[in-house]
Amino acid sequence: MRRKEQFVSTVLLLGAGLWVATGIMLVDSLSPHPYRINRYHRLMLIGNLFMIGAFIFGIGIFCLAVVYLTRRWGQKCSIEGVVVISRFAINSEGQICFDCDGLETLMQGFYAHLQLPDGSVEEYECTYSLYRRLKEGAKGKAVCQGNQLLAFYEEPC
Repeated sequence: MRRKEQFVSTVLLLGAGLWVATGIMLVDSLSPHPYRINRYHRLMLIGNLFMIGAFIFGIGIFCLAVVYLTRRWGQKCSIEGVVVISRFAINSEGQICFDCDGLETLMQGFYAHLQLPDGSVEEYECTYSLYRRLKEGAKGKAVCQGNQLLAFYEEPC
């Protein structure tokens, strides 16, 4: 996962975690405990934590929209020494298909996992024509923009 996606998932989990915590606190506040602070202060604390969680979750949703809308932005870059780890497609039901030649009209997206020269593995979206040309284990030069794989030039054996 890229850093932006990790940040968004962390913010969303933090906001959702605060919501869960306030739910637990609310259920706990309904049971009588003589040593606790009065009910009004407990409910104010729970309400404030719920609003903070909602605010953080809202920020996470906004960041998610920004990351999603800008995923193909950026300068074109050419990366030498890239290895195709796998290629797959996702159909209209959200299922992953590894061998979908001839079924391009049923698929919603085509993807490739590429191992970069530094050893990291990244997922890129590609067109159907590029998907058909990719071979698992092929090494070559990749041209990318954001998370979009624009071209792949295989090195001759």
